[in-house]
Amino acid sequence: MQKFIINIHEPDENIITDARAVCHVLSSELEPSRLQHLVNELKATESLVLFSGVKAAEACREFQGDGVFVSVSSDKPYKKQILPVRDAVGAKKVLGVKIPLQRHAAMVVGETEPDFMSFRVDSNEDIVKAKELLAWYNDLFLIQICVGGTANCAELISLPADFVMISPRDFKILVAQKESLD
Repeated sequence: MQKFIINIHEPDENIITDARAVCHVLSSELEPSRLQHLVNELKATESLVLFSGVKAAEACREFQGDGVFVSVSSDKPYKKQILPVRDAVGAKKVLGVKIPLQRHAAMVVGETEPDFMSFRVDSNEDIVKAKELLAWYNDLFLIQICVGGTANCAELISLPADFVMISPRDFKILVAQKESLD
C-alpha cells in the first residue's frame, strides 16, 4: 500500500496517526483555533503539515507549517499561478500542486519543480486515463506523484503513484476493508 496524504478540510475531521499517513493537508479556511489544535497534534507525529486554500501561504507562515498544497486552474498559465506561491512560502518549504489529468499540465508544472504533483481522479474513466498517464509520467520524470479525487479509494491505491490523498474518513474505511481481507 502506498503512503497517504490526509486531506482535512472539514472542522470535525481529525488527524490520522498511522505511520502510512506521512502528510496532512489542512484547509486554510478552517478556524484559526482549529488549525492551531491540528498543528499541535501533528507536531507529536512525523507527518508533514501542509496548508491548502486561498490563504495557504499565510497559514503556513503563521502556524509554522512545512509547506503548501495549491490547485492550479486551467484558465491561467500554470507557472504564473505557482511561482508567486513558491516565492511567498520560500524555497525551503514543501510545494505540492494539484493539476489536471493531462500530459501538458504535468510537463509545464514539472518545470516549476514542485516537491510533488497530484492528479485529480474522479471516475472510472479517469482511472483508465490515469493508469496510462502515470505510466508515461513515471518513465520520464522524477517528481513524486499523488492521486486523489472522488474515485473509489480501492481504485486509487491501484494506481502507480507514490501517494494517495484521501480524507480521514476514507482512510479509516480503506484500512478497515484491507484488514477484513487479511
